[in-house]
Amino acid sequence: IKQIGLINPVILRKKANNRFERISGFRRIEAVKKLNWQKINSIIIEADEKTALLIMLSENIQREDLNPYDEVVSLLQLISVNLDLSEEEVKSLLYRIKNYISGNVKELSASEKEIKEAINNILAKTGKYNFQGFINRLRVLNLNPILIEAMRLKKLPYSHAVELNKIKDEKILKNLLKEVLENGISKDELIIKIKSLRGTTVKANPFTTLSKKLRYFHNISAEKQYLVEQKIREIELLLES
Repeated sequence: IKQIGLINPVILRKKANNRFERISGFRRIEAVKKLNWQKINSIIIEADEKTALLIMLSENIQREDLNPYDEVVSLLQLISVNLDLSEEEVKSLLYRIKNYISGNVKELSASEKEIKEAINNILAKTGKYNFQGFINRLRVLNLNPILIEAMRLKKLPYSHAVELNKIKDEKILKNLLKEVLENGISKDELIIKIKSLRGTTVKANPFTTLSKKLRYFHNISAEKQYLVEQKIREIELLLES
C-alpha cells in the first residue's frame, strides 16, 4: 500500500446517527493506520444484516493465512447464513448426509437433497473444498482445545493435530505437543511416537469392530436398520455437545 497505494477501497454501510459500519477491509484499515493515513477510499452500499454478514464472511474465508479451525468455522457460518439455519442444524445435516454417503442412512428427504445441493454450490463458490472434503474437515471442531489453540497461532499443522488428538492423557499430550512445536517433528515421526505409546496413553477406537459390521447394514431387517440409525443419531448428538 505504501508503494503503490490502495488498489481496492473498503466497503461500508451507513448506520444510524450518521455513522458507518465496515463490511470489508479490516486489514486494509489497520495497514493504513500504521502508515498514519487520515483517510481511506471507500464504497458505501445499502445492505441488510444478512447481506453485510455474507460479505464479511466471504472476505474472511479468502484470507490466505486463515488457520484450519477458523476456516471451517467461517464456512459453517457462511452456509448457516445462506440457508437461514443455525450452525448446529447445519452440522447435524452434514453428519446425516455423511452417513448417507457412507451407506449408514438409507435415504435423504427431498429437502435434505436440496440442502446438500445448496451447500455444494456455496462451497464451489468459495473454491475451498468439495462436499466430501469439507465434511472430512469437520473433525477439526472436535479436537482437543490445546491443539485448536496451537493451530490458531499457526504453530501446528492440521495433520499433526489430528494425530495428536489420539492421545487422551492430557499431560503426555502437552509434552508431545511441546516437542512437536519446538523440534519440528514430521508427521511420520509423530505417528511412530504415538504408536509407541499406544496401549498406555492412546485408547483404541471403540468403533473399529462396529464399523466393519455396519458394512452389512443393508442386509439386516428394516426394524433393526431403524434402531441402528436412532443410535447413530444419539451418538452424533453426544459427540457434538
